[in-house]
Amino acid sequence: MTGLDSRPKKDRAIIGIIIFFLVVAWTVEFYWLFYHRGLPRYDCLGRLWAVYGESDRGYCHPVSPFSLALEGFHVFATTWLHVWLLYAILRRAYYRHALQLSVSSYIVYSVVLYFLVAHLSGYSGMSRHDWRRFTIFFGANLPWLLGSGYMVYDSITAINARLRQEAESERCR
Repeated sequence: MTGLDSRPKKDRAIIGIIIFFLVVAWTVEFYWLFYHRGLPRYDCLGRLWAVYGESDRGYCHPVSPFSLALEGFHVFATTWLHVWLLYAILRRAYYRHALQLSVSSYIVYSVVLYFLVAHLSGYSGMSRHDWRRFTIFFGANLPWLLGSGYMVYDSITAINARLRQEAESERCR
């Protein structure tokens, strides 16, 4: 066993989550940033964004500054943090869990904030309040909440285990 096969399942899962985040950011989300002034477009990704726009008009005409800032930050900053995190995992870097906890906590926070803003506005960005649009709204964002939440949990568990180990070795001295 070499490479990824020698890694714990949880690390392989986290690598898969990060790769998913990167692929979506550099395709679907970058597309939206590039064409946000000209949506809806009638190619595959344009139609996808038009469907999502029914659940949050902040991603269609007019594009909200909050949506533009959130997606822009994710595409141009968070993706590079994910690349760095991927490197840290593959290199078994000592700082891996500090970085993972930081990046993942930020993403969980941003998704929860996005949900909270939508809720407090009465889901004002939805064209209609029905099960379809709520499913699209929450379903499209859940991978980031759940995947990043798992990564937060993984890092907290690893950091606590290390701190517990150090505390026990201190008692033995």
